[in-house]
Amino acid sequence: MPQIEIRLRPDGTIEALTHGLKGKACLPYIETIEDLTGAKTVKSRYTDEYWQRDNVVAPPPEDQIDIGGS
Repeated sequence: MPQIEIRLRPDGTIEALTHGLKGKACLPYIETIEDLTGAKTVKSRYTDEYWQRDNVVAPPPEDQIDIGGS
């Protein structure tokens, strides 16, 4: 199952990483992360998973996003 890891740094910056999403499947999550954090992306980079073969995973509907941290 895809996961989003969000780190809040002491200086106020936010770092977010996706896990379990290969290829371009991670890209639609950028907007979801921005919505969850109230922030805008100023810098991004591809992880090793990006360069792996795409898997077919659609972003979850907004009403199914789990931000509980369990």
